[in-house]
Amino acid sequence: MILWTSFGIRTRLFVAFGAVAAMTVAASIAAWLSFANLSESLSRIANTHVPAMTVAAQLAEKGGAIIATAPALMSAGNETEQQAIWTDLEILLIDMSDLLEEMGEQLTDEPSRASLQRLTEGISDNLGALNANVDNRFDLRNRNAELTDHLRWLHADFLDEVEPMIEEARFNIQSAMEEVEEPVGEEIGLAETKTLRAEMLKREALLKINAAGNLAVGLLIRASSAESVDEVDFSGHLIGDITDGLDEDLGVLQGLDSSVSLRQVVAEILVLASGGGSVLDVRKRELGVVQEGRRLLAANNQLVDHLKSVIGGQVSALESATTMAAATSNRSIQRGRYFLAVIAMVSLLIAVAVGWIYVGRNIVARITALGKSMRAIADGDLKTAVPVEGRDEISEMAQALLVFRDTAIEVEEANAEAIIDNTMAGVVGVSRSGVIEFFNPSAEELFGRAADKVIGKNLTTLIAHENRGSVEDILRGSGKPPAYVETNGLRVDGATFPMDMAVREFRQRRRKRFMVTLHDMTERKHAQQLLEQRVLEKTKDLRSANRKLRKEITERERTALELREAQDELVQASKLAALGQISAGIAHELNQPLAAIRSYAHNGSILLDRGRESETRENLERIEAMTERMADITSHLKSIARRPSKLVGTVNLETAVTNALSFFRTRIEKEAVDVELDFSPKDVLTTGEDVRLEQVFINLVTNALDAMEDAPVKKLCIAAKNVDGKAVVEFRDTGHGILEEDVGKIFDPFFTTKEAGSGLGLGLSISSKIIRDFGGVIQLRETSAEGTLIAVELSAAE
Repeated sequence: MILWTSFGIRTRLFVAFGAVAAMTVAASIAAWLSFANLSESLSRIANTHVPAMTVAAQLAEKGGAIIATAPALMSAGNETEQQAIWTDLEILLIDMSDLLEEMGEQLTDEPSRASLQRLTEGISDNLGALNANVDNRFDLRNRNAELTDHLRWLHADFLDEVEPMIEEARFNIQSAMEEVEEPVGEEIGLAETKTLRAEMLKREALLKINAAGNLAVGLLIRASSAESVDEVDFSGHLIGDITDGLDEDLGVLQGLDSSVSLRQVVAEILVLASGGGSVLDVRKRELGVVQEGRRLLAANNQLVDHLKSVIGGQVSALESATTMAAATSNRSIQRGRYFLAVIAMVSLLIAVAVGWIYVGRNIVARITALGKSMRAIADGDLKTAVPVEGRDEISEMAQALLVFRDTAIEVEEANAEAIIDNTMAGVVGVSRSGVIEFFNPSAEELFGRAADKVIGKNLTTLIAHENRGSVEDILRGSGKPPAYVETNGLRVDGATFPMDMAVREFRQRRRKRFMVTLHDMTERKHAQQLLEQRVLEKTKDLRSANRKLRKEITERERTALELREAQDELVQASKLAALGQISAGIAHELNQPLAAIRSYAHNGSILLDRGRESETRENLERIEAMTERMADITSHLKSIARRPSKLVGTVNLETAVTNALSFFRTRIEKEAVDVELDFSPKDVLTTGEDVRLEQVFINLVTNALDAMEDAPVKKLCIAAKNVDGKAVVEFRDTGHGILEEDVGKIFDPFFTTKEAGSGLGLGLSISSKIIRDFGGVIQLRETSAEGTLIAVELSAAE
């Protein structure tokens, strides 16, 4: 006992608390073992089960996206839309493959992994077949459009053949009737009567052929857009009946040389009505392809549903494993709680024993007396007595307290004032009611307020309105440990800023007060936000790097292939579009003069036999005029058909416009279009190549005539003039105009507002390219419901 009392408080407490520390170490070891087991279970859940379930959910999401996107592929309206949708599906398939590979690393069940792989491959194969089905549908649709377009041209040729023959038969009947009306003696000649009867039979047969041909063409066009195979078959039966009647009526014309071309045209029309490549056969195959596409789409939905079912099974298994891991973790926690409770009880017994035997009977009593003296001094009573008996640390503290008491009065005010004034932080002293009593210079700078302006006001006037309640709660909690809070300060200009507030309670001259320390957190908040943002961006970039790289490689390869294919298709489409426009105009321009020449020649021979030479001469002059017109057309055709020269020269724009209009003479007359030409008295010349400029003007005239097809007033105004060193040709029509949303697209390749089969949408794109090659520009200057004005502007030549 003597040895124990000779030790100081430090040694005694070290021994007592050493025992408690030993028990704490034992508790820590027990807790470490428990948490090691818990960490293993949680790691298995976090690193295996949760990622696998996340990947499974993403796989199910991708499957749902495929179900939503596949019908869009089936209903794609053109190759561009199909390719865009197929690209989206390829990206979804790549994502599913990546997710499946990632999920495969989490699954130990080889059959499930193989089942998922087979289903993914089946979905990919099904979508590939569906894409091929759409390609086949587009091919058949294009073939159907080609056959329908060819049928329309044959129909035009048919009308060009049959109508002059009907007119000729009518003329022959009229001539025969005139001969019958001039009797020889008292009786009508037998030969004239037979001739009249033959011509009437011929005209009747021609009228039947005309009606049957028109009906057959109408049925074929209707069958090309039929919605069912039964409708196509019904049209085929009707066409078969019409064919029988046509054969009989054509037999009436068997001996006529002028009916050879008509029979050939009728034969070509009937070829399109039967056989493997007919309109009916192509439409049937197209409907079959559509039905097959629906079957593939249904199969795709079944595959994706099966995939979701397999994934659901895997998720259920993972949930069961997670539940078992959680149960294991709970058992580990229960064991740890038991060991910690036992150790805590033992530690508590040791602490109670030490506190009761030594601390309570010796140390506490002396410290309590010393504490009373300290509290008195702290309350401002610097004259209070200090007990100094004993030879241990407590007595040393008492001696130090005496020294402190003697010097405290001298340095108290000076130290407090120096510390508060020189600190970099804002320091505000407030009373227990929150009234500001002092305000250091740093606080003045922080709030932009002078000390004399805020002293006497409540501390909450320096706090943003939304944070004042929390500050008032801190001030009301007197006697509690120092409070730290992040809040928003309010400057004199009304601006708020984030700051760190520390509220400490202190006593001065027996008065309880609060010392509030304030730090501006603006820069620290900004730096923290930047750091968090950078960490988030870098983490996101690292996670998506491999996937983006694979997608970029696939996208670049696909883009390069599409560019090569688009370039080849554009060149081919340009050639076909120009050839189709010229051929269409030439066919109509030549068919009418040929039919007229044939009619005039036949009528001239009859008039010559009757001795009517003046009328015969008029017919011959008309034939000569028609021949000259055909010569002009073929001359223009040879000019426009020759290969464009790379060498440019001076071109008269008036001549180029006139040549272009010559291809539309028949259409302009047929559609009753009023063409107004306004050419400058002085030749409008430019530097270019005449063939390509005529191609541009042909495209612009075609678009103008198409735009005025249904217009009540049809007027085309073409003006050529020199303006400020530029050669300008303007085309103004009275059509329906261009929609506002289409104005920016009219020069894009393949953009057209015409019905399918009526244009490729390449005319303005090619024309713009030609004019740019010559250093000029095509401009859409005006467009409205009353018409459109397009101008071609080129450099003027001397």
